[in-house]
Amino acid sequence: MANPTASEGPDLAALCARIAASVDVVEVLTVLLSFCRANAHVCAAMVQSSEGRSTMAAIANRARRRLRSSYLSATDRDAIIDVLASHDPILAARGIAVGIDQFVHGMGYRTYRALLVGRGPRDLKDESPYPTTPVDLTTLYPGLRGFTSLPRDAGSVLAVDRVGGLALWNAAEFGSLRVIYDPDAGAALDHALGDSVSALLMTPNQRLAQEFTIDEVSTSGFFGVRVVDKARQNQIFAWALDHCRINGIELLMLPELSATDRCADIVDVAVNDHESAGSAAFYPSVVIAGSEHAEVDGHRINRMTIMYPRDRHRVVHDKIGRYVNGPSEVRTADVWTTNLAGEENIDRSTVLRVHAGIRWSMIPLICADFLDQTVVDAVAALHPTLVLVSAMTEKTGGFENSAGTVISACQATVMVANGPVDWSAEGSPDAFGGVATALVVMPFADREVARVRHVPRPEDPAPRAIGFSMASAGLEAITTPDFDSRADVHDYQVM
Repeated sequence: MANPTASEGPDLAALCARIAASVDVVEVLTVLLSFCRANAHVCAAMVQSSEGRSTMAAIANRARRRLRSSYLSATDRDAIIDVLASHDPILAARGIAVGIDQFVHGMGYRTYRALLVGRGPRDLKDESPYPTTPVDLTTLYPGLRGFTSLPRDAGSVLAVDRVGGLALWNAAEFGSLRVIYDPDAGAALDHALGDSVSALLMTPNQRLAQEFTIDEVSTSGFFGVRVVDKARQNQIFAWALDHCRINGIELLMLPELSATDRCADIVDVAVNDHESAGSAAFYPSVVIAGSEHAEVDGHRINRMTIMYPRDRHRVVHDKIGRYVNGPSEVRTADVWTTNLAGEENIDRSTVLRVHAGIRWSMIPLICADFLDQTVVDAVAALHPTLVLVSAMTEKTGGFENSAGTVISACQATVMVANGPVDWSAEGSPDAFGGVATALVVMPFADREVARVRHVPRPEDPAPRAIGFSMASAGLEAITTPDFDSRADVHDYQVM
């Protein structure tokens, strides 16, 4: 197919040299897709024409039939170079990329994840390859049907720099974020979870005005939001760990700013006691104890710690999203100015970490992170299996909208643990401002089935323990002890 624009641009010799040095399908796809991105306007026009599609399909079939393994032999590389030399190189590059992806699909899309895991933790730079492999929802949600559909053509037929199971990171779109692709955390995640997931979403606190304090409020904003009764908070957390252990629940998650400085120690004690008893694997195998305001190396941060007790592995996530109590701008003396006084006065992060396993992948977030459009779009592009959000808000509708964006892209499951229960102002004890304390959005086509929420009634005191199981795709309220009664507390004494 003649194309004067194409014949003037591509450096075929340089392209062939890079292919000749490629070891596996990920490396050669990176070369081909990068080439397609550099010539996107020409490549897209070619694949939109009937003649171009027919030629590309023939090239894809030829490439697929020549492959025998995810690792490339010299013969494989020579065959790819021969195809490039016998067709317009831009159209050939796209066709070969599609053929390789079809071959990998036949082997199992986890092949991409396995090859990329071997590269270790790394930052995604421009044109870094990462997997966009689909998940088997019939395994995650056994016995259930009616799932959403994955987008065709890797999301768009015009997205010539990606294929069904692999994409190249786009720094032009997401360069404001530092994305860490972390197979070490992913290995711990794979070890932690079975084929499906059970979770306990825990809300320890009832009323914002009574159970939280703020260390500092100034014209620069607020910082140091902490629970008043740390002892009670720790007892509730210890009970939640124990409940998960007894019932074999894999994942425990608490809301934003509900953690104390003892949470990690409490997990260590629980794991040590469990191991000394010589019993089976520890549950919960993934612990997110909410987040906390902390000062680290002179920086004020809102930090979540993700703990994998079975592997004694921990990573952190610092809040990215901007939270402002009130409007972003205020009008004073006929001038609009930034509402710094209402801001959460922290050093916000730009780091997003993908816990990248072979069977599972996960992105943990803190509240406003999942309301920031750049973060939401990046999460959707990264195709995680799970998105876990620790939140502290009286409105959760925005999370449902963000979840819809992510699920439309990759069929992820989004879980939100939110608190406290009551957001009514101090001095108005009869005004109950109850909110959803647990929210799960799943990849079901029926909106009513896909979104499940737990909203406590005024007579339902905290803590609220809500169980979720993919097997049932539903929420269950779990009875907790009366932690205000000293007779009931002693079994969970951690101070």
